[in-house]
Amino acid sequence: MIAMKPTIIAVVIVSAAFVQAQSNPAEEGPKIVAEAFAKLSGALTDAIAKGGPTNALAVCSEKAPQIAAEVGKAHGVVLRRATTKPRNPKNAADEVEAAALEEFAAAMAKGGAVKPKLVPADDASTSFFAPIVLSNPLCLQCHGTSGQEIAPDTLTAIQKHYPQDKATGYKLGDLRGLWRVTFPAQSVKPGINQKFLDPNLKVGEWTEKFETESREIFHQREKIVAAVGLKPGMAVADIGAGTGLFTVPFAEAVGEGGKVYAVEIAPKFLQYIRARAAKVHVSNVQTVLCTERSVELPEASVDIAFICDVYHHFEYPQASLASLHKALKPGGQIVLIDFKRIPGESSDFVMNHVRAGQEVFESEIAAAGFEKTGEVGDVLKENYFVKFRRK
Repeated sequence: MIAMKPTIIAVVIVSAAFVQAQSNPAEEGPKIVAEAFAKLSGALTDAIAKGGPTNALAVCSEKAPQIAAEVGKAHGVVLRRATTKPRNPKNAADEVEAAALEEFAAAMAKGGAVKPKLVPADDASTSFFAPIVLSNPLCLQCHGTSGQEIAPDTLTAIQKHYPQDKATGYKLGDLRGLWRVTFPAQSVKPGINQKFLDPNLKVGEWTEKFETESREIFHQREKIVAAVGLKPGMAVADIGAGTGLFTVPFAEAVGEGGKVYAVEIAPKFLQYIRARAAKVHVSNVQTVLCTERSVELPEASVDIAFICDVYHHFEYPQASLASLHKALKPGGQIVLIDFKRIPGESSDFVMNHVRAGQEVFESEIAAAGFEKTGEVGDVLKENYFVKFRRK
């Protein structure tokens, strides 16, 4: 694939908070692509000047991957080019890349601007995609039409090096492929869960903090349970169940025919919840040890996911939400309760502890494939209470 100028026009932002947490791919992606393009273009220009188009083939097969690897390593990302019509089989587009190329092609067919895009992955990494549009006439000497732009000796060399070549027949202005810059996942709030991972965690101390009348969530727990909308036979996931404040009431609400998944990152809390459920003879509670990136629930196993004063503890929200999307049944719900974070109104604790406000959290959940269906406004004052449906 000869270097062709990538079209950098605009970027689709998935989530302001998420982008910020990823070293800002919206800003860094275009710079990284431009750097790699400049180096590859220089190498190809030198090769053509010294030995014609056939000399450029070695650059594409050997030098291009080296340039991508070196530039990627320098920026802490993975950089590659991809196309659905590869010359080098290693540049064949995967499913995600092919989908991006399809979107780019559709935009070009409509005569619109071809906009780069950001795509979050289940592992919380983010890929920046920039279209490669054939804009240099020199490119046609290797990617044009045989017998016209492509000379016989060049065609022979292409067929020798790449017997399965698909990268000919292009015209100026055609979409040749894309650049992909993959930014590894970074925590949006590093260390926020460290204290819960302490093997010497003292559950009793946390019970005193979580289950006290001065805490609004505890004081209004019965109204919260009622407002969640549980019905007998439902399966509900208590995400970040903590000491199990809501786990047992949920188990009673869904009845023996229902199920409660108590999902926690802290093994000590899960041990405490099992003992708490056994003490009151509740048998429909299953404890689940989650990870920082996944709720670890079976696919399509849950009707409602309850996230109470826990979402701000999601270190990798896109990854956790992706796993939650899979765990929810079609039409399943997320019930989100979290602190109102309002500058000038919220406490110093909330402002420092909670990374963002309701608008940001809602946008992240919407970007993960959910739509807001309502808000309960008459139960809590210090927290907001919002419901979402899985699309």
